[in-house]
Amino acid sequence: MLNTLLSNPVAVLFLGMSLSWIASTLGHYWHKVRKLELEVTLKLEMVQRGMSAEDIRMVLEARPSSGTNRQHSTSEQSVPVA
Repeated sequence: MLNTLLSNPVAVLFLGMSLSWIASTLGHYWHKVRKLELEVTLKLEMVQRGMSAEDIRMVLEARPSSGTNRQHSTSEQSVPVA
């Protein structure tokens, strides 16, 4: 049965695409859960340290939101060498 299934190129393609989609979906949601878990842990630690809600909000807003839109200071920018 398995031998017959694996000898069919369409079945192998479908199986490969299905496994790829499943792995991608699981990885995406695992990342989301882990990120939320880290955010909750950070907030809990700040509350346990006695930080006010305003202090926690300022800390969370100070974090870079994503690596794609970050601006670098002039010392980090590359300067062409003549």
